[in-house]
Order: sequence, then C-alpha cells, then structure tokens
Amino acid sequence: MHEVVFTILIVAFGQGMFLFFVLSLNKQGRKHNIFLALLFISFSLQLFDMALLLSKRALSYPHLALWSQPFNLLFGPALYFYIQSWIRPINFKKPRFWTHFIPFTLYMVYVVIVYQSKSTAFKIEYLESIYSDISKLPSNQISYWAIAFIAGANLYFIIYLFCSFRSINSSKTLLSMELTKWLTRLWMAILAIEVFALLRLFLIVLVISLYPITAYIGGAISIIYIYYGALILLRKQKLIFEDSKRKYHYSDLTEENTTDILNNLRDYMLKQKPYLNPKLTIGLLAKESNISERSISQAINQQLSKSFTDFVNEYRVEEFKQKCTDTNLEHMSLLGLAMDAGFQSKSAFNMVFKKVTGLTPSQYKKSLKS
Repeated sequence: MHEVVFTILIVAFGQGMFLFFVLSLNKQGRKHNIFLALLFISFSLQLFDMALLLSKRALSYPHLALWSQPFNLLFGPALYFYIQSWIRPINFKKPRFWTHFIPFTLYMVYVVIVYQSKSTAFKIEYLESIYSDISKLPSNQISYWAIAFIAGANLYFIIYLFCSFRSINSSKTLLSMELTKWLTRLWMAILAIEVFALLRLFLIVLVISLYPITAYIGGAISIIYIYYGALILLRKQKLIFEDSKRKYHYSDLTEENTTDILNNLRDYMLKQKPYLNPKLTIGLLAKESNISERSISQAINQQLSKSFTDFVNEYRVEEFKQKCTDTNLEHMSLLGLAMDAGFQSKSAFNMVFKKVTGLTPSQYKKSLKS
C-alpha cells in the first residue's frame, strides 16, 4: 500500500515539476506565468516531501527531505501577484515587491541553518525524532511555539487570499469574462487548501494520531490540483500562453486593414461615445459599430498592443478629464464625474486612472488648480 502511495506521489511530483518548467520557460508566455509556476512548484515539493516522509525513505535520503516547508509561505504572494499581473505590470525592480517574499526567504534560511546544513547523522536523528513524535507524543504536549508558528503562517496566507479576492472583485471591468472566471476558480481552489489547512491544524492539536490521515488527504488534494492544472493549461492555452503577435497569425486582415479598422473605431468612439455605457462589451461595440469582434480585437491588440478594456478605459479617463474642466460640473464629486464617464465603481476608476496617468484622481484635480 505504501509503495502504491509513494509511486502516485512521485508521479504527481514529476507532473507538477513539468508544469513548472513549461510555465517558467515558455518564451511565448507572459511574464505573470512565473507566479503560476511558483504555485505548481510549491505543490510539487509538498508532494515530494510527503512521499519521502510517509514511505520513510527520508531516512535513506535525508538530504532531499524537508525542502518544501518554506514554500508554504509562497502560496499567498504567488497567487496575489499572479492576479495582479493581469491587472497591471509588475515592477520587479521595486524593493516593495521583494518585501512580500521576506517571510519565505527567512524561513528558507532557518531551514538551511537548522537542518539542511547539518551532517547526515544529525538529519537522520532529526527525522527519527519526527516519526517518534507523531506516533507517541500526546496532543497536550505539542509545542506552543509550533502551533503559534503554523497559526501565523495560516493568517499570513489568509491576508493574501483576502487581498487576491479584492483584486479580482474590483477589476471585473478591466478583465474579460473568461479571465475573470479563470482567476476566480484559481482563487477558490487555493481557498480550499487554506480551509483544509485550518481543519488539519485543529485536528492535529486535538488528536495528533490523525496526522498521517490528514497528510494522505492533503496529498490527494495536491495531486488533484496538479492534474486539474495540467488539464486547464491544455484547454486554456490561448488564455495563458498565446501572445497578440501569434494570436492572429492566420487572420486574413493585413496591417493596412487593421489600421483602417482602428481609425474607423476611433471615429466611432469619439462621435458616439459608447464608452459612457459602463457595461460596454466588445460584443456590444461590434454590434453597434458594425465591425466584427475579431477585427476590433485584432486592430487594438496589434496596432496598440492593448487589451479591449484598456482601450475603452482610456476614453473614459479622457472623458473624466474633460468633465473636470467643465465649470458647469463643479458641484459634482470626483466619483460622480467618474460614473458619468462610464466607470462602474470607485475602485476600478482609481485603479485605471492611476494606471493611465500616473496620478490619483485627487492629485490630478489639484494639478488643474496649480
């Protein structure tokens, strides 16, 4: 039985590592896929450690064991920045970005100092003590420091889950429906992991003998996620990998055609102002302008290197700017002007305006007076 479980875990580990390399090394993939790759390598290393520990092969290969523990602190930041990267470019040069990975780095250093840098004899003794604790230690003798650390790590994860959910919820007008569904499903999958982690912590505190059972369940969940992830990557290749240059490789439209389409589209946007409708979609615009959805998408993507939502929101920003200079509208609040310009919510407006102008709406308003 143990051999069967070990084989399943190792095969799933290999699948997860394969997905990690596909996502991180694919030249046609977007930069944000590196964060999705971090999720897969975190799952994979968890499975590898689980395979070694449950089969007790960790005693034969102590140098390969316990590398996965710090990666528990990568789930939150990886999920958050994967979602954020679809909304705005991630600046890897900013120190603020790297502060999110300080807990992971510190924990990795701790694991190296406490375990990985030690001798083989020390590691075997350490692992044997773990097996002894699991089988003999009563629940009321579990280290409070260990419980506090695990609880803190879970709280850290929950904060990122909350921030990730808020990012998805506030950016629905910036993302396509398909992308919003994909990010929401990914978030719900990671949420399920956290719910299980909290349940597992609760059970272990009460009855430590349940540890092996919860480990098997955790392994099963990770395996399901890895293979489900592989299925999603196969079915959603266009969404995850394809860039705008190759996306229209087989289109009949020439560059001259797309230029004409873009010019006609711009004229329509300026004269009819369809962007004032906060629920404007590419399908609705295509119907109103008599230009096909694919032609609109290809013209915007290839000529401007922008998404449809970015294209529309830039018109809304310009509309807002014009309203700010209209003396007849001085009685209106910034949010009121934004809603009149076609924005659907305050959070979406603030995010888009800062992305387009580099200023907050209030900073822009003040600049008009100076």
